[in-house]
Amino acid sequence: WWNLENFFDPSDDSLRNDDDFTPKGKNHWGYKRFEKKKNNIYKTIISMGIDSLPIVVGVCEVENDWTLKQLCFNTPLYKFGYNYVHYDSPDQRGIDVALLYRKDYFKLIYSEPIPITDDADSAFKTRDILLVSGTVFEKDTLFLLLNHFPSKRGGGYAENKRTLAATQLANVIDTIVQRHRNAGIVIMGDFNDTPQDSSMCKVLGAKPYRSSADTLTLHNLMVG
Repeated sequence: WWNLENFFDPSDDSLRNDDDFTPKGKNHWGYKRFEKKKNNIYKTIISMGIDSLPIVVGVCEVENDWTLKQLCFNTPLYKFGYNYVHYDSPDQRGIDVALLYRKDYFKLIYSEPIPITDDADSAFKTRDILLVSGTVFEKDTLFLLLNHFPSKRGGGYAENKRTLAATQLANVIDTIVQRHRNAGIVIMGDFNDTPQDSSMCKVLGAKPYRSSADTLTLHNLMVG
């Protein structure tokens, strides 16, 4: 998982609050700066080693489909068969989650954006949960759930929204398990919380990993 931190298209999107990341915006985000960031991203992935490049990489803070096309198809990543899954989310800044995957190793079966909504707050907008399923090495089926929970800005209000996101995520997991009892599920993301926070340990019920643990329990690999 990798938060790409404002991987924005330099062109202005009139439907999103992305003015700061345009050539005339306060960050002076032009195509030269975009190219530098794009190249730094691909170089970091390549630096993991040609023989050990990741089969899947979850990312967040990407603005749109165009940025991912530039990364996967207009850098040396294309030599290693990287493709991507992305949907535009309702986030007001226009930043989304996406999955990069090596199509020779991960065979995509299904993908779906799952919105996080609040019936009591119609103005609330945030990143979708991205659900992707596929087979690895044409054998094991994985369900990948990619997340970018609301930030900590806003105190108790923001905490409630992260609880809301975690609740929606838990509902999705329950649905998968009901349909696929022994499903292999990997949850990744920028949760804007620690493993000890309520969204993780109470709402999701994620436990420290133990080799003999119940296979129906979520295990937080960030806890020793």
